Amino acid sequence: RSQMMKRSTRIAAVAASSVAAVLVLLAALPLVFGDRIAQRVQMEVNRNVNARVSWRHAGLSFFRSFPNLSLTLDDLVIAGVGRFQSDTLAAVPHLRVVLDLPSVLRNATGNATLVVRAVQLDGPRLALITLEDGSTNWDIVKKVETPPQQQASKPFAVSLRHFAIDDAHVVYDDR
Repeated sequence: RSQMMKRSTRIAAVAASSVAAVLVLLAALPLVFGDRIAQRVQMEVNRNVNARVSWRHAGLSFFRSFPNLSLTLDDLVIAGVGRFQSDTLAAVPHLRVVLDLPSVLRNATGNATLVVRAVQLDGPRLALITLEDGSTNWDIVKKVETPPQQQASKPFAVSLRHFAIDDAHVVYDDR
């Protein structure tokens, strides 16, 4: 019986050590790759919008929405350019986007589509402006001319299970 107890103790110790190692790895990966992912997010934002977009802090977590990956942006500000240069379109104290982990891993190794599971905005302040000529400050997506055969090559996948906007303040100024 004592050998059986020793064997059970060893198996339990190995299992506990393995679980602890996985937890440490899951906690460390966002710290190691966080800056790289924040730079990639900034690059993609700059490539796709005509606006000044900035944030104070970007963070990643495996634990907040396990088994998915959570990306948070604190103090997100979207400011206009050109005719709307002096206007702030959005100020969001806290934005959280939950991404499907397998789609993140496929995207990191190739050109796969990211799957968004949840979006949460806490305390957003939006200032939507329409000028006399009909131009709007929220029309910030860059127009890209692509041949028709390339348009459907990489769709954006959204599988939202949760979408929340808490304590929003929206101003619509139609001039």
